[in-house]
Amino acid sequence: MSYIITKNLSKHYGNRLALKNVSVSIPKSKIYGLLGPNGAGKTTLIGILSGLVNNNTGSVKIGSLDQAKDAQKVKGVIGLMPQDAALYDNMTPMQHMIYFGRLQGLSKMDAFDQGKDLLEKVGLSGEANVSVRKLSHGMRRSLGFAQALIGNPKVLILDEPTSGLDPLAAKTIRDLIKDLRDENVTIILCSHNLNEVEELCDWVGILYKGKLLKEDKLSAFGKVTSVVITAKMDQKFAASLKKKSYIASAVLKRKELSVKFKKKDHTNDLLKLCISHGIVVDKIKKGDSLEEAYRRLVKK
Repeated sequence: MSYIITKNLSKHYGNRLALKNVSVSIPKSKIYGLLGPNGAGKTTLIGILSGLVNNNTGSVKIGSLDQAKDAQKVKGVIGLMPQDAALYDNMTPMQHMIYFGRLQGLSKMDAFDQGKDLLEKVGLSGEANVSVRKLSHGMRRSLGFAQALIGNPKVLILDEPTSGLDPLAAKTIRDLIKDLRDENVTIILCSHNLNEVEELCDWVGILYKGKLLKEDKLSAFGKVTSVVITAKMDQKFAASLKKKSYIASAVLKRKELSVKFKKKDHTNDLLKLCISHGIVVDKIKKGDSLEEAYRRLVKK
């Protein structure tokens, strides 16, 4: 069931066309990956969806709300984390949460309680009362994520949410995104990290030069059926792989082992076999992935 629907959205900035007849259909309680190179129109699209940018033509519906008629109500159901979240250096993270909670219509106490809980979830409880100017880049990104969640939005728009985060902080954010989906939040994720998109997203839309090239379930963009592993190994090991029920073929040339799977991705099983034989893997490259599909579409 689609929860966010746009029809023929177009946007011009003077003579420059940012979006041309973009129609997306985003299912409820799913994570929708919005992909495209720089300048593709992603920022303009999420700006229109969040009510910060006016479209020239077309329409937007979120649930039962028509953005043209219910602009304020639409803003009330959306949480937005832009790539460069606006933070006030003279405030503390907790003051931020209370301030933006009040803007969402929460009482000061409810804003405080939600803010405390959210800051703890993103790992900032120890910095709740520290001036924002003293926070690291990664901490500021985490605060921007928490800020987008204040008021329990039904729709969450995230622009590069894990950019600049250390691996542990990035995992925390990814886990929270999955939890929010399970809590029936509809999420739009803009990211250049295709591995992250493959991990998180249920649906994907690819924008290029203001046009929507393709929109579908993640599985329709490419299933990993092959892998190339670079490592020092012998032909005996490569030959033994052909006996595995999930491997269609295995060819070793110099230090590159090319393996094709029969039905689905078994890269993890293959790596376990390498480890059990004392093989140190230098490099892994999966084929037929979202990255390959993305490249094919954008190069057309």
